Amino acid sequence: MTSPLMRMHAKRTVESYLGERRFPRKPSVAGSARTFIRDLLTDWDAPDSVETAELLVSELVGNAIRYGGGALFDHIHLVATRVGPNLYVDVHDGNPELPEPREIDDPMAVSGRGLFLVRSLAVDYGAYTTANGKSVWFTLAAWPSETRA
Repeated sequence: MTSPLMRMHAKRTVESYLGERRFPRKPSVAGSARTFIRDLLTDWDAPDSVETAELLVSELVGNAIRYGGGALFDHIHLVATRVGPNLYVDVHDGNPELPEPREIDDPMAVSGRGLFLVRSLAVDYGAYTTANGKSVWFTLAAWPSETRA
């Protein structure tokens, strides 16, 4: 299966590789991942997108912490690129099982809404398997006022 980033390459080139970071798969790294994406977007002049990007990264990293363990790939790898006006974030983990949104029976439940939030706030999102597990990704309109030819 071709990754969404590779499909984007076929349509247009990645304008900027913004950064990547590997994190150990433990609960305390969610805050580090939010800081990473916040600093990255601030540095690349997209401050209006910071809060949404932090929330989406937090959801994907939180899921990778909970469900992403693998024997050969027991860390989380976050990659951020810019394609046109969009931020593209890929979160890799070691579990090849693709995520599926859950049905929420209890409106007072405090968990289970992560993929619903990602689906609601992102321009697009998805998941694909990799040689070492899977990647869950989203795109976000981080530079909507800039038009590219």
